[in-house]
Amino acid sequence: MLIIQFALWFNARHAALAAAQAGARIAREEAASNPSWQADAVTEATNYYDALGTKLLTNVQVPPPSMDNATHEVSVTVTGQLAGILPWHMTITQTVAGPIECFHPVTAGGGCGP
Repeated sequence: MLIIQFALWFNARHAALAAAQAGARIAREEAASNPSWQADAVTEATNYYDALGTKLLTNVQVPPPSMDNATHEVSVTVTGQLAGILPWHMTITQTVAGPIECFHPVTAGGGCGP
């Protein structure tokens, strides 16, 4: 039973990580130019997890992504409760962070931010 529980936990972690990566991809692309980037990233992460079709996590939540202005990075977190076969309550949390992508011509300064 423990081996099966471990396999479910491992698979659930990967599903949450994939959903967080999908949300982070949108956040990284849109944070520099789209004022609704947080909502778009949450929607993408949620839709990606739903499209996986796995029922390993219950109560899946994607809080609004955060932006670190000092490092020009965004992060997306996906959290849920593992629906395992043992009566343990395990919370799965996966966070993906990455730099904001912005494209400026070299003649305009060539970088992100001020």
